[in-house]
Amino acid sequence: MELIAISLARIVAFLEIQAFDPRGRTSTPKGLKRISERYSFTKSPQAFEEFNFEKGVEFFVGKFGEINIDKLTLYTDGIAIDTRSSTDDCEAVLADLLGAVHEEQGIALQPSRWMHLSNLIFRSEVKLASMHQALQAIANRVALAVSKDFRQDVHFDLNVFWGADVSTLSLKPSPFSIEHRVNVPFAENTYFSAAPLRTTEHRELLQQFEAALRT
Repeated sequence: MELIAISLARIVAFLEIQAFDPRGRTSTPKGLKRISERYSFTKSPQAFEEFNFEKGVEFFVGKFGEINIDKLTLYTDGIAIDTRSSTDDCEAVLADLLGAVHEEQGIALQPSRWMHLSNLIFRSEVKLASMHQALQAIANRVALAVSKDFRQDVHFDLNVFWGADVSTLSLKPSPFSIEHRVNVPFAENTYFSAAPLRTTEHRELLQQFEAALRT
């Protein structure tokens, strides 16, 4: 497996945002300004209507050391952090932010729950339909019928999705998927995968999946 790009690494940490300032000593604009300055965000909330924590208060394009932050969003009950490097980097940003709160307010905040999302673009010579010969046979049959109707060659291949049973869950994880990269010819063997996992776990799982298909 050849990793081409990490298109998204995200963590969502669930905690009470009001705990950042439990006694209300800092105004909302001043508190948000401190966050913006700490991470040098190029776009941060300015107008009153942007201070809606239910919808999400958003900061864009910031920096923490060598980590580039694509987006940081504050919600009433949590924080979402996006990078294009790794979920580990997202967690490092969160740890710094919570450390700053502890230093200023003397409160050690710990998320009650976590969600992770990792989107990877990669190249592999292994065909997804090789999971079972029946899958390739189905793809060939569909391709033959459609090619006849279209009067041009059309190729079908498999995309793979695993979804969680979310019927009883309050938090709903995203599905785990592996699919051909949109608008890229199948012959280039380029894939997109999304998973509710840490970036390192996602890469390891794709490598394990590829190795299983080779055997």
